[in-house]
Amino acid sequence: MGYGQVELAERTEPGPVGERRRRTLYLVVAIGVVLVLAIVPALVVHVAATSRLDVIEQRLQKAESAVADHDAKKQAVAAERQMLIEAAGKLIRSTALDIDDTSSGFVFQGGALVRPRRSQARSVTLQNRSRFNVTAIRGTVEYRRADGGLIASMPGEVAGTVLAGQTGAWPLSAGEVTGEAGAPSRFIVQSVQILGGE
Repeated sequence: MGYGQVELAERTEPGPVGERRRRTLYLVVAIGVVLVLAIVPALVVHVAATSRLDVIEQRLQKAESAVADHDAKKQAVAAERQMLIEAAGKLIRSTALDIDDTSSGFVFQGGALVRPRRSQARSVTLQNRSRFNVTAIRGTVEYRRADGGLIASMPGEVAGTVLAGQTGAWPLSAGEVTGEAGAPSRFIVQSVQILGGE
């Protein structure tokens, strides 16, 4: 017998008690191996399933967030469209009014022969602060003297289309008034027609 065999012989007791211990030990080891072989794959499957559920939950949260963002954008667009319909002047601003002042023939005024001035709006500078293209822009031209006093007000209409976010000058059709209109004159946008939509 070699050294290792002697050691083994010394550890195990001969007879039925030693044999029982050895079988018990083998049985415990076998049960442990079976449990490890059964539990480890189950744990791996559980971890994989949990990881997959986390991925699915993250994707679901992203989808819900995208739907909420889309709904919020649709509501904002609808609110802006409604504002253009109800109060176009809040989103379509007049920043300048070009007025042509001319002299007409002589007339008697207060017992004197005078040459009255006539004023007529020719173009208006508009700023479209909405996300919509607009046309058929109608409003009121307020002709005012240099001191701010109102000479007259009359309807006016802008020719052309003002694109979303655009600022520029457009021809304006409005009546002529007697009197010299100054810088305080203005065009107040009252209604527009929305082209297309978003």
